[in-house]
Amino acid sequence: MSEIVSNWKEIEIIKDLQDVKEINPWHLEDNVFVHTELVVDQFNKYQQEFSLSERKKFLGFLACIFHDVGKAVTIETLTRDDGSVFTRCSQHERISARMFVDWYLSKGYKEFDLTPDEVYIVALMIQSHFLKQLSEQRTKSVLYTLNYYNHLDTFKCVLLADINGRIVSSEYSNKIKEISNSIRELSVDS
Repeated sequence: MSEIVSNWKEIEIIKDLQDVKEINPWHLEDNVFVHTELVVDQFNKYQQEFSLSERKKFLGFLACIFHDVGKAVTIETLTRDDGSVFTRCSQHERISARMFVDWYLSKGYKEFDLTPDEVYIVALMIQSHFLKQLSEQRTKSVLYTLNYYNHLDTFKCVLLADINGRIVSSEYSNKIKEISNSIRELSVDS
């Protein structure tokens, strides 16, 4: 477990994120790898605030480092009518979750000793890290499931780390604060 925590930047599918550059006002970082580094830094801050157990820290850490790996295979560069260029990564959350599961199973990481439920929990957190795009029913299902497994607090830390682990233009700063406040209020009653 400690090996992956100290060597996560050497995992091939994560290193590949150094070559993925978004053109997006929500992501002004040099590349997706830099965003992932910022997310991990923020997760370390929030996991202390939420007093996560060592196991929850590890599962949340896995969700953070793998949450955007699907961008490497889903990124598209598009041009608006006005000629401006932007990128989008449609369905990257689902692809990222699948890539995590494939990576975990292909490596046979017995030292992590993740249960099938824990693999599912990490994949669910990855797949659901952009709650805004989920339907209300799907959001409730995700929150209920993570609450059932006692990982709603872990998920909140992952979400807070993702939204705060980015470089944005000043016009988005207040929106980041609003989103952070709404994440803190998430519950099965949301």
